Amino acid sequence: MLPVLFVMTCGSVDVEAPEVMVTNPSPGTMVSGNVIIEVSAVDDDAVEHVAVYIDDAIETTLSVMPYTYVWDTSQYADSTSHTIYAHAFDQAGNRSVSQTVTVLVVGGC
Repeated sequence: MLPVLFVMTCGSVDVEAPEVMVTNPSPGTMVSGNVIIEVSAVDDDAVEHVAVYIDDAIETTLSVMPYTYVWDTSQYADSTSHTIYAHAFDQAGNRSVSQTVTVLVVGGC
């Protein structure tokens, strides 16, 4: 007689990644000084944290809504473009990436 294998699961497995979007600044915006970066992130269960990237380098990690960060652009060269995007993670480890927003720093160093 062959052994019988029973597989039981409790609850459902979260496989749905959060939705994430950079809501401020808008693409193509000219920025200077302190710029508020705003990220919207929602999940069917709960968002664990949001990571904000500037020019492909992690700038900060946020775990409390609203997901906002003050970016000091004064250290960036005048008339240079920079990219902003965010990753959102849920409690199950699912991850999603926002669209990339490109902005132009004016009045920098």
